[in-house]
Amino acid sequence: MKNVLLGILIGVVALYAVIFTPKDSNPIEGFLGGVNLPDRCQWYDQSASRSIKDTIKTASGRVYSFRVTNSGQAERFFGLYDLDRRASNSSNPIYAAPIGGTTASRSPATLTETLPAPLSFSTGITWVVSTGFGNFASSGIDRNNLTVSVCYE
Repeated sequence: MKNVLLGILIGVVALYAVIFTPKDSNPIEGFLGGVNLPDRCQWYDQSASRSIKDTIKTASGRVYSFRVTNSGQAERFFGLYDLDRRASNSSNPIYAAPIGGTTASRSPATLTETLPAPLSFSTGITWVVSTGFGNFASSGIDRNNLTVSVCYE
């Protein structure tokens, strides 16, 4: 009985933290409930551009954390590239991971990562969401189904 009550209490506290996080705060910190990210961290927010790929920075930098959501039903793939321009088919990602599709039990699918050590980029920071791992196929991706937030310097 104690374990059930403890589980309910933890769930209520987590839900409260998500619902009552101020909108102008760090989107990952509010989601995770207090991640320690560097003060110099800048936030890139894709929701303004509504793209499926973009260049965050055209000079060297580091990525500390990111959050990608997919409210579409099909699985997508997120990649970070060491480029000062948009990625092409000959580009290799520094980081790549799948983002599941939305289901009745998971809406929307979310990939949240706070890296144990920052990813370093010598040329620039570019991201892509595609339909397959390691490719740049974008046919059928509705950019309105995606949000991307990245903590970088």
